[in-house]
Amino acid sequence: MSVRERLRPVLREWDVLGPPPAKPRRVDHRVLKLPHIVDVVGVRRAGKTYLLYYWAKRLMDEGENVIYLNFEDRRLHPLDWDLIEEVERQALLKGRTYLMLDEVQEFPEWGRWARSLYDRRRGVKLIVTGSTSRILQPEISSLLTGRHVTLKLFPLSFLEFITFKEVQPKGLPEEESLLMNLFDEYLRWGAFPEVTLLAEKGLLLRSYYEDILYRDLVGRFRIREVQIMENFLKYLLTNVGRPFSIRRAKNFLASYGISASTRTILRYTGMLEEIFLFFFVQAYGKVKDALRHPRKAYTVDLGLKRVATTKEDRGAELENLIFLHFKRNGEEIRYWKGDKGEVDLLVMGKYAVQVTWELTSDNERRELAPLVECAKREGVKPLLVTYEQEDVIEREGMKIRVIPAYKLLLEGNDVLKGGVG
Repeated sequence: MSVRERLRPVLREWDVLGPPPAKPRRVDHRVLKLPHIVDVVGVRRAGKTYLLYYWAKRLMDEGENVIYLNFEDRRLHPLDWDLIEEVERQALLKGRTYLMLDEVQEFPEWGRWARSLYDRRRGVKLIVTGSTSRILQPEISSLLTGRHVTLKLFPLSFLEFITFKEVQPKGLPEEESLLMNLFDEYLRWGAFPEVTLLAEKGLLLRSYYEDILYRDLVGRFRIREVQIMENFLKYLLTNVGRPFSIRRAKNFLASYGISASTRTILRYTGMLEEIFLFFFVQAYGKVKDALRHPRKAYTVDLGLKRVATTKEDRGAELENLIFLHFKRNGEEIRYWKGDKGEVDLLVMGKYAVQVTWELTSDNERRELAPLVECAKREGVKPLLVTYEQEDVIEREGMKIRVIPAYKLLLEGNDVLKGGVG
């Protein structure tokens, strides 16, 4: 079968059916009007495909030409230069065209082709997605320097989550109970878009978990020691928001009778970062000082933890959500260690953030003393996030805002927006 014959039914299907309905996401939609290549990256099932569908519908309504192809569609395989050149030819036939390529990493040479297409300025705007940071590897980034912009797409923010639930908060006191109930669901089941819309979430989350484990990790990286990866992933999900070290991971695996080398654990952490499943956060300080302390591990979605383990740690899970809130906003984050203790999150240049499920007389000194120390030393504002408490506390001449997590997560909403400090 010729390349044109392979491509024709896929393009016809798009022309006839068009994009399915899709809900808007809180991203910078202005990138559509830039001449640059747009690459959208994020964990599997974060909503990248439906973001393309939403953009396609919006552009088509404005009279623009759009071609969408999913490079995981087996009808297009093998993905080779002949196919790519035919895709480009079809786009050029339409005149000015938005060419959307989903899971572009399936064609390893995409960066070289994208640069050539961009440099020829032939009226094709390229938008691509990828579920692995390999599409942004140094050699590709170098090829596309000055030619592309990157959007990192996470599962839903809390504001997106309640919007998907068709709730629009107005800042009224009577809304608090509803918002707290929604927050409980968000904290427990995470925020993959499709999961959010289902009443029964467990089965779909297990499907995601297995796809990520066996397709994105074992399959993509050709892992032979499958049992090590299975149990290492379980270990990390069980201990989100907690210090992570090679020694602790090896001890956990040894408790299951599994031996793993330091090199293997390091390799696997790199893979988990590459597919956007985990973030590993260093202590703040000079490089040699930071490396003396274990990193902290945060997952991109807490719903996956429900598949891996029944163990709950409400404080650590709450911290994971707050980390994601700042990470989603593009902040640089460390954790901080001082003479008086540890601060959970140092949002560089902005906030010292302590996260606790509940502030009590038993933990007040432990939570507040290092928070004040960090805020003074680093010149940032102190913030203490709890499950539901709200207050302003003064310590050593500093005002510390105590805020319920759901309110902090909604501060993108003008109605609830307020200064911190």
